[in-house]
Amino acid sequence: MEGSQLTMGVLNLHSEAYHHQKITAALRRRGMKPDTEEDWEVHEPHESFSYQVYVGYAISKDDPEDGCLVAISLHGPNRGVYEIDDRSDWYRSESERKIEPVA
Repeated sequence: MEGSQLTMGVLNLHSEAYHHQKITAALRRRGMKPDTEEDWEVHEPHESFSYQVYVGYAISKDDPEDGCLVAISLHGPNRGVYEIDDRSDWYRSESERKIEPVA
């Protein structure tokens, strides 16, 4: 990719099984599932960013009324699932916002 341009795309989780599986697996370990009624985005690698980040709404498996916006990084230095306030915060990975796996 040229320069530091970031590629972002909207996913269709109903038809993109690879991405759906990756997102679902990361959230399942945290007692959550993806909200497939809302848009999910994928931010692709670029010059100074060598991994993908998924962004979308996740719902608690125990309480479907409880959900939050998350950024999921499966690779890179800050792997994990992070609660974020806005889609534009997709790159943020503060430790206090990290959603840890449930036992």
